[in-house]
Amino acid sequence: SNMDVDKSSFPSRLLDVLEAIAEAHFVSFDLELSGVPVKGQAKEKPGKPSLQERYLETKRAAEQYQILQIGLTCVKDDVLQGAYVCKPFNFNLSPILEERLDVDRTFSFHSGAAEFLLGVGFKFDLPFTSGVPYLSRDEAQLAEERAAARNDKSSFTDIEIKPEDVQALEFLRRVRSEIDDWLKTGKPSAYSVVIGPLDSNGDANPELNRFERRLVHQIVRAEYPNLVSIPNKGLVRVSRLDPEREEYIKAQRKREVHDRIVRQTGFRWIVEALCGNPPEGIDIRSFATTPGGVPGFVDLDMLKSRFNRAKHMIRNKKTALFGHNLFLDLIYFYKTFIGALPDTVDEFASLIHELFPIIVDTKYMATHNCGDINPQSSLEQIAEKLSEQQKPRVITHEHYNKYTDTTAFHEAGYDSMLTAEVAVRLSAKLELAGNYDHDELQNTIPPTPPDVDNESSTTNKKSKKKKKNKKSNATAPTPPAHQGGRFAHATAFDQLQDTLDVSEEDELKAPEREVGTVMPSFNSGFWKVYNNKLRVFGTQEGVAILD
Repeated sequence: SNMDVDKSSFPSRLLDVLEAIAEAHFVSFDLELSGVPVKGQAKEKPGKPSLQERYLETKRAAEQYQILQIGLTCVKDDVLQGAYVCKPFNFNLSPILEERLDVDRTFSFHSGAAEFLLGVGFKFDLPFTSGVPYLSRDEAQLAEERAAARNDKSSFTDIEIKPEDVQALEFLRRVRSEIDDWLKTGKPSAYSVVIGPLDSNGDANPELNRFERRLVHQIVRAEYPNLVSIPNKGLVRVSRLDPEREEYIKAQRKREVHDRIVRQTGFRWIVEALCGNPPEGIDIRSFATTPGGVPGFVDLDMLKSRFNRAKHMIRNKKTALFGHNLFLDLIYFYKTFIGALPDTVDEFASLIHELFPIIVDTKYMATHNCGDINPQSSLEQIAEKLSEQQKPRVITHEHYNKYTDTTAFHEAGYDSMLTAEVAVRLSAKLELAGNYDHDELQNTIPPTPPDVDNESSTTNKKSKKKKKNKKSNATAPTPPAHQGGRFAHATAFDQLQDTLDVSEEDELKAPEREVGTVMPSFNSGFWKVYNNKLRVFGTQEGVAILD
């Protein structure tokens, strides 16, 4: 189906995903994992753990286990259809590093998670046989650093030869004399001399062992600055140093490593797009390959203009990210695609907030002000409760209809779509019910962004169709000045839609959309209550605040 993306179809589907992200009002995601933290294994003290303790427990698990599957649903606010249109995607993720990049990756499975996934019909072979590759930011940087170190001859560690290493000393003496003879006579070849083993024992194809090869390279590096040693079919060829050729080889190696990194980056192109960084260094022709990896017949100019348009829209757009029970998923997401997790939950909160200024946890929305008895809040339960709600209309794009007539609970793509439906319906329902009065907040209110007065000057398509929420803006306290930047546009991640100059009259004539029939606009007071808060049941704090 259009939704399932695997290793062979990824290159040709990447552009579709990038376009869906570029046009999205928000994106929801869900993960399937090879293991989750086992709660309270080592409880030192009775009572609920603190948020910091829960974070460390989850951090340890994220460092050990693997994301096996990731689901993304890109939701477009389609004014003409009067509906939110979902494009769900389901990716199996491969833990295997296919390219030779000098980066290690170790991962494990927790038997409880494996049992659960088997129970819901998860196919364990798929991540390994046809999963999409990925490389975190940290891994990519490490690969580049290690490649540079390999290219830098001064960084090699020398083998230490002791006086009692008689054979090694004899071998070195012989290598020196062969090189010196060649330099004097230019024989047997004027260009180079090949160093073989001490005695070939009548072997037709004698080879140096690894130790001997290292010794030859070492002696040339240390004692013959104008010569260079090159591996040659199990032997070592020594020739005169040609600086131009050396530079060319260095540049070529660097290019090869760069190409390997690009090929392995895989799913992280999508993560970067969500963070507002369009992909660089991708060959447009890769979009033209058929799922079998064969170049297809396509209009390259058309692909190029689609790609450029998507890149333009993605650049600096900070996608609003929705999920259900996001605390766990965000920690795994960061570890997998960005890099090392910090030691404190506060540092983590600010790092993730920098990447995604708008994060909404539907579990928090559903349990806001829930008192001290944790209500039932599984994704299925909430979706079930909201399924009768007619408005806002949430539909699936006609080409992405795998889930139209089937349920696939615990398939990441399906759960991400369920999350998207819940996000749209629940936010509209809560806004209609006025469930975000400031007096009922339990001291969880962050500084609120300023009212967006300059809307008419920076108006874009989206703000024209948004219902301004007068009620909430009226009660919003003004924040410290530094909060302004992110909200200076009509919605925090709309800056990229083509900016139109619209006069005040046009603004007034724009069709008003009734509260309860649309999601609240992202700059309304509504989101000040629900945005950037993650529900963490079973901890003292019960909630993690990201900004």
